[in-house]
Amino acid sequence: MNALEPRGGAVTGEVTDLELARTVGVFVAVARPAVAGARFVSTLAGLTPIPVVNDYLKRDANGRSRWWVIPVGAVSTVAVAWPGALGIVARLLPVQTYLGFANQTVVIVGVAGEHGVDQVPEQIDLVARVLSRRQIDSRALLGDRPGFQDLVPVRETADKARGGVFSAFGAVRDVLHTVKSARSALESRPRPGGVFDTMSKLPVVGAVAGYLGEFATLRVVEARASDGAKILGLEAVFAGTAVTGDKPDPDREN
Repeated sequence: MNALEPRGGAVTGEVTDLELARTVGVFVAVARPAVAGARFVSTLAGLTPIPVVNDYLKRDANGRSRWWVIPVGAVSTVAVAWPGALGIVARLLPVQTYLGFANQTVVIVGVAGEHGVDQVPEQIDLVARVLSRRQIDSRALLGDRPGFQDLVPVRETADKARGGVFSAFGAVRDVLHTVKSARSALESRPRPGGVFDTMSKLPVVGAVAGYLGEFATLRVVEARASDGAKILGLEAVFAGTAVTGDKPDPDREN
């Protein structure tokens, strides 16, 4: 494995499809407003006469997909890399894992939109495929328009906790298992490997190494997301359903 090859693999079967859908769904829900904001700024910049800056609107879907790596990813990765300044101390904190997953999710959601995949369930499925290497059906698991209660079952847990001592213990056990499952799902993402991973343990220098390593993973993530979005589109066509989640036309089935 070379320095630019990202680590990470399929999330294990110990994480259920529902737990994975809920974990990924939270990140997608946070990423969507960020993506909308970045796309709005890029569109405004595209209306200016400044070369390079106005390049977004001139690109095709594949070109706009790469836009989410450069310049968007190049800027957002700064937020992911800053804990590396603490060196090995940062390894004791989960913040970089969460920031890294969030950053890659923004890229995937942005790329998905460029290829017409703009509904929450399909975006959750795409993030799960790209970052966790698992194929799920979040529409069946969470519904067409998953809300906060679908992603974070607070009421369900509270009801269990009020059901007596044994139910309360069961609720705590379920929460701990969910947290563990979520962490497993997040750590399955592509991560920097080789020299970048080693250097990220050093104080101060670790921030630079972390930035270069995390930015390198975005190229891989963008390529997988672009291919995955096209596959989702083809699957929707073969199923007789639009990528945006429209219901099948009964007249076409007859």
